[in-house]
Amino acid sequence: MSAFAEFQPVLHQAVERIAAAWDGPNRTEVFAREYAGLSKISIDYAVMERAREVLVVQAPYRWDDVGSWLALERMNPQDESGNTVLAHHCGLDTRNCVIVGDRDRLMTTIGVQDLIIIQDGNATLVAHRKDESSVKKLVELLKQRGLEKYL
Repeated sequence: MSAFAEFQPVLHQAVERIAAAWDGPNRTEVFAREYAGLSKISIDYAVMERAREVLVVQAPYRWDDVGSWLALERMNPQDESGNTVLAHHCGLDTRNCVIVGDRDRLMTTIGVQDLIIIQDGNATLVAHRKDESSVKKLVELLKQRGLEKYL
C-alpha cells in the first residue's frame, strides 16, 4: 500500500475513500463516483513494475489476465471445430470463433471463421480475431458518439 500511495497517490486516495464507504449506506454511490474519475491504468504498470519490494505468492488456481476476448479460449474448452462457445449457439461450418452471448438468446452462424462474436444485452460485437486490439478504439468511438449506454 505504501508503494501504491507513492506511485499513484490520486488512485490510492480514491481507493481509500471507496474502502471507507464500503460497509456503509453510500457504498454504491461512492464507488461509482470515485471509479468514474480514475485513470485507466493497470496495477502492474502503475505500481508493481516500479515497486522496490514485491512479494510473489504461488496461487493454487489457474490465472489469466482476462484483458481480451481471446483470453476466453485459454480459460475454456473448445468444441470440435475450435470454437469457444459461452452462449446458446447453433452453427454450420463455423471454425475458430469465440462466441459469447446471453443464454436466453440464440446465436447462429454459417460459414464463418476466426471471428469474435459477443452479444450482451442490446449490443453485439463482431470482429475478426486479428482486430481484437481495436476494441479499445471502438469503445472510444462509441463514447464520442454518445453511445455509452451500450458499453
